[in-house]
Amino acid sequence: MICLTKRRLAALITIALAFASNGICSAQSDNDIGKRLTFLATFDESFDADFANGSSKTMTASDVGRSKLSEEMSVPGVTRDKVGKYGKALSFSQKTKPVYCFAAEKNFPYSENSFDSTISFWMKTDLKTLPPGFIDPLQITDKKWNDAAIFVDFSDKSPRDFRMGVFSNLKFWNPENNNYDKMPASERPLIDAGNVKFSSDRWTHVALVFKSLNSLDKQSRCQFYIDGKKIGQLDRNQKLTWNVKKAVIMLGIYFVGEMDDFAIFDSALSEPQIEEIFKSPKSLKHLIKK
Repeated sequence: MICLTKRRLAALITIALAFASNGICSAQSDNDIGKRLTFLATFDESFDADFANGSSKTMTASDVGRSKLSEEMSVPGVTRDKVGKYGKALSFSQKTKPVYCFAAEKNFPYSENSFDSTISFWMKTDLKTLPPGFIDPLQITDKKWNDAAIFVDFSDKSPRDFRMGVFSNLKFWNPENNNYDKMPASERPLIDAGNVKFSSDRWTHVALVFKSLNSLDKQSRCQFYIDGKKIGQLDRNQKLTWNVKKAVIMLGIYFVGEMDDFAIFDSALSEPQIEEIFKSPKSLKHLIKK
């Protein structure tokens, strides 16, 4: 009887230590991730960002080419009245020419030399109601989609493939200016996740991880995650030359659906850290230092 009690006591101690250890690991991980945060827009209280190393203010581009930028939110059909993954979400009810965006300077950790970054956000959409043509829920550039740009998009053909693009300077990745549509898939700087089963009643987590971008002495590594799982990896030399004062983070280009908890970090988060964000019951807002 005494021996059995000791075994039970040992088991309880083991369980308690395991819970304590998990709590410590989780707290340490939160602290590590929080230190790397450079931008976060939860859309709970405002169209502006909750936290930003650069400008937190919303801007509106007159079109995807950004021929005119205004420092206000004036995109038709964009609201915050939907229930988000956490709190409220950014809702796009129609395809629009104007684009909701933020300044990239200091918010995205760009450097002319080697740099790392991670982008994390939640999406919800009904694939059947997406408008025709290419759709970019996210695009970051100072030029255009095929010239020094980072994006995720839906292809223009059915079934709609969901893809991550990391396009170096056009003259760097396509020096002969070959016809993009005729290129073999292996030559395109894309990671294609295929026909991801997005749904209007389920949130999907998306993460883009960048390691050693602009490091020409070694290959850069770009990874694409869906719901905490790595979908693909792109290893190649990358060179993105930006005028950071003109670079913008554009959200919801021609997109119909919802986005929530859009975050940028200045490090390449690990697979366990991405999975932790995906499984977390709370918004990344808890990482913001008061």
